[in-house]
Amino acid sequence: MHLTKISNQQNLLETIYSICFLLLALVLPWSIAAMQIALGLTATVGIIHVIQLRNLSSLTHPFFLFLLIYVITRIFSVMFAPSPIKSFDAFFHTDWVLLSIPFLVITPLRVEQKQRALRWLLISSAIAALYGCWQTITGIDLIRGRLLPEYNGWHRALGGYNMYLTFAGNQLLAFCLGIGLFLFEPRRSVWKKIYLFILVLLFAGIIATYARSAWLAILAVIPLAILLTRPRWLIYAVPGIIVAAILLGILFPALQERFISIFDLSKNETRLNLWLTSLKMIKTHPFFGIGPGFFKVVFPQYKVPGFYDTISHAHNDYLNLAANSGLLAFFSWMAVWISWFYFSLKKYFIISSYRERGILLGTILAISGIMIAALFQCYYTDLENNIFWWVMAAVGMNEVFRINANELQTEIQ
Repeated sequence: MHLTKISNQQNLLETIYSICFLLLALVLPWSIAAMQIALGLTATVGIIHVIQLRNLSSLTHPFFLFLLIYVITRIFSVMFAPSPIKSFDAFFHTDWVLLSIPFLVITPLRVEQKQRALRWLLISSAIAALYGCWQTITGIDLIRGRLLPEYNGWHRALGGYNMYLTFAGNQLLAFCLGIGLFLFEPRRSVWKKIYLFILVLLFAGIIATYARSAWLAILAVIPLAILLTRPRWLIYAVPGIIVAAILLGILFPALQERFISIFDLSKNETRLNLWLTSLKMIKTHPFFGIGPGFFKVVFPQYKVPGFYDTISHAHNDYLNLAANSGLLAFFSWMAVWISWFYFSLKKYFIISSYRERGILLGTILAISGIMIAALFQCYYTDLENNIFWWVMAAVGMNEVFRINANELQTEIQ
């Protein structure tokens, strides 16, 4: 009787958790407030579920050790900042999300529940992409009731957010996830066609942002996806991408001009100057950085002469972290992602289930895509992108943990 009661409680918590996770998936492409609330609810139910299952021993996994080291190095950078209170506020603004990630990783979630949530995430993202394309054509932001400024005869898509780069980052994450799910969906499944349609919309949504960092990420992620699934097709990937890019440029001259500007140093002067300025900051404060939140404050001291149209951050997540929190935080952050890719790819190559491989590949491509885009822009410091980024990481590691648990159960039997 007692065991039955415990089992019923666990089933109830699992159901509530899957509903919360589904809610999180639905709101991720749209609202910063909604995604924070949904993340908090999901993590809270996850904590209760994990405690009831007595699954806290999973927190000793090496991935969480690297995560802890990263947080410690960030805290040290806060302590040595000119104003620890100001730095703590900047640090907590993005890294509070890490409080929820361990429980999103270790809370059991059946693969069919995860797949359903990810499908709705893609559908929600596709609707956001459609809205973004409408914004590009009409220049109207219905959500905020305003007209968007003209850009090369069109308008830059914002989606449900307040910034085109924020929208581009999350559309990129969804697009990369969709590629993984599409590639491992059975050929005759209706979802194969749905995924393809969603990918077309998401691609259009990314193009509509005019965010070059996201475009470059797509150019890298597509060959990576082919390399991880059908390596023999790689020889056709590069010519195919080139032809597609040329066609887009012919059809939309504004896109051609924007893409060519990637290779024009005169049109990237601000970004290059910010990178050089960041390197000067790192050289002067190599261990703990200038202090989180102090980039704009100390900027005049390290400014490289030249043109700047913004000085908000380093326009590169890697340089931005190293400048603000030092090389110790930078290398510990990189260790987190190296370990994540190691465990995710290790499982990806040994499992046989198409559904599980699709989820893992989708998250691998999503993290790869955003980290490539982060070479040219600061996405990690944007909370909307940060949450989506970490949720994708948690989904991938959750799949790794679930597979490990299944293997252990099989060995016991």
